[in-house]
Amino acid sequence: MKRASLFVVCFIATVACRAGDLAPGHFSGTIAGLKAKNTATATLDIVTVDDGRVKARFALVRLTGPKLAFRCEGKYELAGTYAGNKLVLADVAGSGTGPGDCHARLDLAFDGAQLSGTYNRAYDLVLKP
Repeated sequence: MKRASLFVVCFIATVACRAGDLAPGHFSGTIAGLKAKNTATATLDIVTVDDGRVKARFALVRLTGPKLAFRCEGKYELAGTYAGNKLVLADVAGSGTGPGDCHARLDLAFDGAQLSGTYNRAYDLVLKP
C-alpha cells in the first residue's frame, strides 16, 4: 500500500510539472559559453507564486575560467511573471552581490519537469529540479 501511495504522489508531482504548473521549489544547472570560457553553476529558488507574479532567488557561482573575467558571480533577488508556460524574471534593482555592475534576466519555459531558456538573453540555461 505504501508503494502505491508513493507512486501516486510521484506521478501527480510529475504531471503537475509537465503541465507547466509553477510552484515554489529549487532548480539548478550550469551555464557554459560565458566570456573568457567561464562556466558557472546556476541555482534558482522560486520563493512565491501569486496570481502570475513570481519572486525568486538566483545565484551564479564560477566553476572554471579566470575570475576577473566573470564579474557577475553572486546572488540576485528576482521578480517577474509566469503565464502561458513562460517564466520571465529580472533582478530587483540593487539586489546583486557580484563585484561587477551585473544584472540577471531569465527567460524560461517548462520542458518536461525542467526549465529551459536563456540567461541575460544570450546564454542557454537548463535548470533541473
